[in-house]
Amino acid sequence: MVASEPHCIILQPRVVLAQLFGMWFETSKCFLLPTAMEGVRTIPSLYASNPESDLLVVGHTDTTGDPSYNDPLSLERARSVAAYLTDRGDEWLAWYGPNKPDAKRWGGREDAMMIVAVAEYNGLEIPPGAPLVWWFQQTFSDQDGLAVDGIAGSRTRTALIKRYMAIDGTTLPPDVVLSTHGCGENFPLVDAGDEQAEIRNRRTEVFFFENPTAAPTRPSAVLPPPPGDTSPPGSSEYPEWVLRARETHEAEHGKLIPTGSLWIRFDIAPDQALLCQDKVRLFSGTRSVDVTKELNVSHVANEESVDVPFEDMPIADTYTLEIQPAEGDAYFVFQDRTYASLNDDSLLETTPDGTV
Repeated sequence: MVASEPHCIILQPRVVLAQLFGMWFETSKCFLLPTAMEGVRTIPSLYASNPESDLLVVGHTDTTGDPSYNDPLSLERARSVAAYLTDRGDEWLAWYGPNKPDAKRWGGREDAMMIVAVAEYNGLEIPPGAPLVWWFQQTFSDQDGLAVDGIAGSRTRTALIKRYMAIDGTTLPPDVVLSTHGCGENFPLVDAGDEQAEIRNRRTEVFFFENPTAAPTRPSAVLPPPPGDTSPPGSSEYPEWVLRARETHEAEHGKLIPTGSLWIRFDIAPDQALLCQDKVRLFSGTRSVDVTKELNVSHVANEESVDVPFEDMPIADTYTLEIQPAEGDAYFVFQDRTYASLNDDSLLETTPDGTV
């Protein structure tokens, strides 16, 4: 039989997701804090493992403040991270401009944090009480052509930003294809309610969309395409990106969170049939982990039990286990256990809670 119309087949790219948590930005600001440097280093490392990828940097905020404020702020933070990863110092320098809102404008505080970080990275010691701008100008005047006047002007800040962005291991290759997007407060990891300062909701994410086509003329591999610069509430694109991610890497306070494999064994109730349509769900209330597995014959270890594997689960987290029975009767007897962490042998065990 010949179809009356041609079918369209879309090959979805392989997607890798890096979620970065911790102290990245101060309130209302998009300046990337020195405490974020270790987390930023995970991005070039992951790109080296996934070199044929288009990158999408996504910013999120918590629910403090109005959504009309948080939406552009999340985009500003995503663009700030992207600029840092690609050494685009002019985009950072613009945040010192008089046209920026007072709450968002950079100034002496950002100068001081960058100077101290540059000194530490270069193994230099700032004398106690020395004016920071004067010390930076004096230390790098010959290399950067700076006047030693203690004034943080455009030339001094350009040199300072360049050195801050040059901190080892934080720069992507020059031919990387990178775009940005803001989700505001619309997709929290932790449902903390309105006007709540929840650190795990203030996060930056980098999606790696596999794209083997040669740059720079290739079409974007970000599918589905972003709905503009920011995602409105209830939009479907961001949840779809997360759903398609085959790997998720988390970094908190600058360090990758280790993962492990978890196998859960269920005892089959005596004299009862195994229904293949039943599902097992394992999810976390604090991380973006929500995995559902369908029970089928491949999980059967013997005639009395069924094993269900869960791969790449973050260690040292608490998970909720849920049975989703198919229509009709489902017959499983399982031990009710609380897993304090995936590598914790001291698992609490109670009497089986019966047939579900």
